[in-house]
Amino acid sequence: MNNSRARAEEVLNGLERLPAMPAPVLRVVQLAGDPNASSGEIADCICAEPSLAADVLRVANSPYYGVPGEVTNVRMGVIMLGTTTIRSLAMMAAAYTWFEQPELCSRRGQAMWDHSLSVAIFAGCLARRYVPTVEEETFCCGLLHDLGKIVLTVSLTSQYEAILERAQTRRIPDAQAERLALGFDHTDVGDILAERWGLPAMLREAVRYHHNPEAARQHRAFAEFVNAADYLYWRMVEGEAFEPSRRPVDPEVASKFELGNQERLDELFDTANAKREALSVLLKAA
Repeated sequence: MNNSRARAEEVLNGLERLPAMPAPVLRVVQLAGDPNASSGEIADCICAEPSLAADVLRVANSPYYGVPGEVTNVRMGVIMLGTTTIRSLAMMAAAYTWFEQPELCSRRGQAMWDHSLSVAIFAGCLARRYVPTVEEETFCCGLLHDLGKIVLTVSLTSQYEAILERAQTRRIPDAQAERLALGFDHTDVGDILAERWGLPAMLREAVRYHHNPEAARQHRAFAEFVNAADYLYWRMVEGEAFEPSRRPVDPEVASKFELGNQERLDELFDTANAKREALSVLLKAA
């Protein structure tokens, strides 16, 4: 175990509060990745958590997924939308509840949710263009990529706020400021928690390596999609104030996904904005 991970483990073990992934959601994630699992098994698992079942039905029946009013039960939803989409819906519903914690109801917390959802959408859009068979898996990777930041915000609230402010003042990446102050960064924390939850390897690698995708071992493509998506988000929201030194993108990733093509970026920004607005309204209606 490297020193940064060991230090992150030590801090996590001393915390009283950590984000929780509901057991039914974890089981849905596991079943959705099992080629031998039936739609009935996945539906039964979702129905074991009434609030999750209601969220899945509400989202599945929205115009966003193109079948408004046609999904009358969870099993039908699994069949019509597919297991990978159902997994995305379940994880999105679970992640949204994290931001209802008092520490995340602030402007910072709302910005973190917007960032997580937007990176998920950007990652999914890129996957649809380059590797369409993994669009939903890539969306999930984007949604959870900053899991470690959520943990640090909830557990080290004022200290972590000061670290992020220091990063902004010094114009350095947040992860660098975290390492200077804590001896580890949010990717270490996120990876540990994802491992404890038993999340799939591709999700873990995206969480761990989204800032340095070249270090990913088995699932580099997912880390690359999220690396590009993270960059796209900051390019979009910061506009002319965007600082590449604070929001670096891997050069190989930038080339692979044509991130220097402004026409292509504008197209991605328009698509992502429309999807984010639709999903945000939908989730707030819960």
